[in-house]
Amino acid sequence: MTRPLVRAAGLALALGAAWGGAAQAQSVELSPFGGYQFGGGLTSPVLGQDYTLAPSFHWGGTLDLSLGESWRAEVYYSRQDSELQAPGAGPDFGVVLERLEAGVMEQRGAGDTKFFGSLLLGVSRFVPKVGDYDTDSHFSGTVALGLKRYFGKHFGVRGEFRGHWISVETGGGAICSNGSCLFAFSGSGIWQGDLSGGLILAF
Repeated sequence: MTRPLVRAAGLALALGAAWGGAAQAQSVELSPFGGYQFGGGLTSPVLGQDYTLAPSFHWGGTLDLSLGESWRAEVYYSRQDSELQAPGAGPDFGVVLERLEAGVMEQRGAGDTKFFGSLLLGVSRFVPKVGDYDTDSHFSGTVALGLKRYFGKHFGVRGEFRGHWISVETGGGAICSNGSCLFAFSGSGIWQGDLSGGLILAF
């Protein structure tokens, strides 16, 4: 885990500890989830083709700390095992996309049903699954909208849609080894989305 990832997680935990301690009803929520992630692509100047990240299952978890009546701090981790696929007959390249981000959530609603939105910032990294290639880390952000449903004080379910943005340098490389890169970024950012659902374990 890179230093930026550790700092992002540490910042949210520190904010939650400082602000949550002043709240009358401090709470912690741990939410493992799974879902479907889609979108994103790269260009290969070596092979002369455009590649897309294959839509696939992704999984992870969130840790939420109460900041007050309607605000929470959140730490978010996810992992997608995917492939860079060419539309033609080009070879596919396995890649893992990981995210570690932290930010804030606002939730509203009466009773056991809550609607929420969150804004997260952190780091995303591409981990090649082929050859002796380097891991690439990039600044990223996530916006999410979702719904929570509680079935008692300590248990519930959560579903949401997330939009992800990964900041990249136009013309920069990915999946590189010894200064030679198989892929290049064709814009200033990569957009992805996901639909996911999971449990809520409240403490």
